[in-house]
Amino acid sequence: MVFDQFIERNEIKNKPIIIWGQSLGGAFATMNASERNDKINGLIIEGTFNSLTGVAQHFVPQIKYLVPFVLNDDFPAEEEIQNITHPIVIIHSEEDDQIPISMGLELYKLSNKTNTTFWKIKGPHIEGILNYETEYVNRFKQIIKN
Repeated sequence: MVFDQFIERNEIKNKPIIIWGQSLGGAFATMNASERNDKINGLIIEGTFNSLTGVAQHFVPQIKYLVPFVLNDDFPAEEEIQNITHPIVIIHSEEDDQIPISMGLELYKLSNKTNTTFWKIKGPHIEGILNYETEYVNRFKQIIKN
């Protein structure tokens, strides 16, 4: 609802819209982009997981077979990313100690390769904008140009 009201503001109308999310926010951003594919120009996500149940299974492997029965996957980014037809940049640090890079790679694997780029970086969880500021901004600009 907030997104829909935001894009109707006069100062926003007819401007390119890129949804950007990090970590849990990246999963939410992916769902938002999927649901509003006709209203956006692209999606940038960093340090995002492929599914909430996948994260739970990773961090509590002793009960990984029970997780799908006790936890709803309210953020199925791995399903939603398949619906996005605009440019997507998936950013993930190979040094991320909170969300393993394998989850970002899984999102990339499930995405449409004609519009998706996987950008592997170094550094702590969701600090790409701090460590790669110029390249990050250039990725935004590239989406806006398309």
